Amino acid sequence: MSDTVDKVSDTLVLYDIPGKPGSRSWSPNVWKTRLILNYKAIPYRTEWISFPDIEATFKAIGIKPSTTKESEDTHYTCPSIIDYTVTPEEKVTDSNVIALYLDKKYGSNEKYGPSLFPEDNAEAQFAFIAQFKAILQPLVALMLGCIPAMIEDPRGVSYYHEKRGKKYGPLSEFVPAGSAERQRAWKGLQEGLDTLAAAYDKNKEGGGEYAFGKAVTYVDIVVAATFLSTRYVPVDRDGPDVKPSTLDVSFVDFDGVRFRLSTGERKTLLTLSMNIRCWGELVKYGAMDVLKKEYGSYLAASTEAGYHVSLEYDTEKVPKEPEAREALIKSAALLRRHALAGPFVKAFATQKELDSVPAPTDGSAAPIGELMQVHYRDEEAIYVQASHDRVTVIFSTRFIEDTDRIFGKVFLQEFVDARRLPTIQTAPQVLYSNREPPLEIRQVPGLATGDDVGYVTFILFPRHFANPNIAHNTISHIQLFRDNLHYHIKCSKVYMHTRMRARVAEFLKVLNRAKAEGSGEITRKTVTGRTFSSR
Repeated sequence: MSDTVDKVSDTLVLYDIPGKPGSRSWSPNVWKTRLILNYKAIPYRTEWISFPDIEATFKAIGIKPSTTKESEDTHYTCPSIIDYTVTPEEKVTDSNVIALYLDKKYGSNEKYGPSLFPEDNAEAQFAFIAQFKAILQPLVALMLGCIPAMIEDPRGVSYYHEKRGKKYGPLSEFVPAGSAERQRAWKGLQEGLDTLAAAYDKNKEGGGEYAFGKAVTYVDIVVAATFLSTRYVPVDRDGPDVKPSTLDVSFVDFDGVRFRLSTGERKTLLTLSMNIRCWGELVKYGAMDVLKKEYGSYLAASTEAGYHVSLEYDTEKVPKEPEAREALIKSAALLRRHALAGPFVKAFATQKELDSVPAPTDGSAAPIGELMQVHYRDEEAIYVQASHDRVTVIFSTRFIEDTDRIFGKVFLQEFVDARRLPTIQTAPQVLYSNREPPLEIRQVPGLATGDDVGYVTFILFPRHFANPNIAHNTISHIQLFRDNLHYHIKCSKVYMHTRMRARVAEFLKVLNRAKAEGSGEITRKTVTGRTFSSR
């Protein structure tokens, strides 16, 4: 993001305090505003501003202080916004005030969605939020000393210690690890979370899943922002009262991939297992080599029954540093991706080997690598083959419904046409064929043909896997092509159905207004004033 405000830009600017990479936006108060903007799809851009620069910057551009208390200095803080979509521009600060401003301006309509303060219930919502803050006050105590580790600017870290130190004392001594105060804070947080859960459960009994019923309100935004910020501000659970509990959770991913996360006899040993239908093919094409390289000692020697591969994590030995722990969690979450990466890694290596072999001088065809087939779905597969100058990746996909086939053809043709634009000339070449499979795989027995089958070919040149980082991104993106395609097909159908329902509703309103008044007894008057009825 830019470091200066472009006053000519016709958009809304959100001021935020920068965190370290991986946790760029960490403040729960700023997340309240950011979530509203994202939820309502309001265009905006972020201006990052360090703690010690907030007051001077806001004074210079005319943003008023959030609060002015007799016991404290004038208080300038984030979030603050400048709305350049209106003339003169609006400058608003404080998350609650910003919420009211955005809801009033963008209101309840088809483009920006329903109001976050339905039936003008702002007073009731703010009362709920006050209670929410009170019961989760222990969370603030637990987070306070952890925040400096997330701030990017060293000046901001010093400023935070100075300002908070005046109010709470040295942060290193505030609710320190292992202290009785910290144990009480954890206990209080648990009680607060139970109270909050009970409030939401009560609404579920009445058919509503949100704080105020069946629709999202500002209260839900505040709750979500609070918990979202805890993902980025590390709060370590410590002390003898914290005991590991048993866990057994099963869940699924795209393409029928099944996972199980569980603990065994040792509650501190987490096991993550995966079942994927094309495991035999993946092992044949080097999946285990990729997994061993990625997970090392975390790769379990034995696998749970009913699953193909397992990872084991001893929670007592996981890294303490937030960055290292986040990287470990992300790596575990990419288990499916790394398993499917085997054929691609092998193809990239084969291409380099073939490229180093001199081209035949007798007019014969250049050698090519093995055609690797990964049947990752019923009746659908990925075909990967390397040659001396490229790696060809072919997706077969089946469209169950006629409308899906029409939408899919439009999207896939756009992939082909879009590459003609000068700005994306370096993108992989994309080819689409309907009914008949591409030449590269026509010799494969049992290929499906017909109107409901399509084949998408990606041509990856060496520049698309020139170094490990580029290759990693290429593999990650191309794996999700099929899911991304069908996701957008479904979104397009939902959008069209929504528009049609809205249009029908408008037509019904017009018809209702055009209805003739009901016939019945009509009272009339004569010239002399006498009345009579006619039927």
